[in-house]
Amino acid sequence: KDEIFFIGDSFVFGSAVDEPFTIDKLVEKNYFNITKKNINILNLGIPGADISDYSKVLKKYINPNTKKIFVFIYVDNDIFLNFDNNSFKLKIIKFLDNLNFLNLISNLLIKDKVLSEGFYKNYSLNKKYKKIFKSKLANPHLLSLKFRGNFSQYYDEMVTWFKESKKKNINEIINISKQNNSILYFVLIPSKFQVKKKYQELPAREFGYIFNKGEIVNNNIQKYIIEWFNKKNVEVIDLLPLLKTSNKFNYYFIDDHFNKYGNTLTSKELINYID
Repeated sequence: KDEIFFIGDSFVFGSAVDEPFTIDKLVEKNYFNITKKNINILNLGIPGADISDYSKVLKKYINPNTKKIFVFIYVDNDIFLNFDNNSFKLKIIKFLDNLNFLNLISNLLIKDKVLSEGFYKNYSLNKKYKKIFKSKLANPHLLSLKFRGNFSQYYDEMVTWFKESKKKNINEIINISKQNNSILYFVLIPSKFQVKKKYQELPAREFGYIFNKGEIVNNNIQKYIIEWFNKKNVEVIDLLPLLKTSNKFNYYFIDDHFNKYGNTLTSKELINYID
């Protein structure tokens, strides 16, 4: 039986939505409603995974029945966390990110899964949002993103990071797919800050995020990635234009993941690439 792989991180896994609203389940359902045919999608999403993990997953599960492969790249931490780079600033960002993660784990273990007050001393949170994060209704890691500085500049620098990277794992995914005669697509999931200015208001006001006033975060990194993939003759599905024209809010305002509307919109776009 033909198999379709969805490979990615927590967006693919379906974090923050109930199972009927994961992207793969919605594609299967909508495809059946249109064609009255069943398709077999394997959800190989792993929360916290990165591009190096995506190539490992593909190696492990690919087989002669693998017809199509969709690899989802979140145009945010999938860029700066997954490429070798000599940039001093990038190393500092990775260090702070890892340090924050280690502090989170430490606090979770020591405080019986409730973050200590010490963690929050770096953030000017009011009681409402402190309660939300301490109750684990939102990922406290999101607070550390304020140390990125200006988000527009940060996304501009992503272009340089991608240019200077070796892209070993991406090339590996491309080669494995070709050798197996599987059709490969890379799906670019944008940051919500590239989609609507409304998403910037709460984190700027409550968490200390910095944005260019009155501007949406640029999409220069998508433009460069698409150009690079075109040279490789690999098809890219850029979700940014679709999400920008949607009249719904497709992400959560605190959490960075899609809500069920975002997954539904994405699934309707992906159906066009199933046959």
